[in-house]
Amino acid sequence: MEMPSAVALEYVNSQKAIPSPITGFALLDTGASRTCVDESVLLGLDLSPSGAANIATPSGRSRRLRYFAKLSFPDCPLPDRDPIEVTGVDLRSRSYIALIGRDLMRDLLVIYDGPGARVTFAF
Repeated sequence: MEMPSAVALEYVNSQKAIPSPITGFALLDTGASRTCVDESVLLGLDLSPSGAANIATPSGRSRRLRYFAKLSFPDCPLPDRDPIEVTGVDLRSRSYIALIGRDLMRDLLVIYDGPGARVTFAF
């Protein structure tokens, strides 16, 4: 996860230091309509909210901030998403920093092979 390229360019032009990318695991969540990222990651990238959205989770409904970010997939042929608008959520108790929602998956063919313990993407 990084700040969007357009924002990074503004930082360069203003001679501000660009925050280092933050890496972590993401969970494919076919039940999530939008991609979500742990809010602490987004704040660590010095991103400003772009708006807010109402979300529904198993814990209930809430209003959460939205951010533009750059999402990349190292060692994977999936193309970067730059920018992608994501929703800030609390994932601190999880082993991942993002939930990949259907907003990102809509451009992909995702095949889950349970017996083979493998996920295949086509785009």
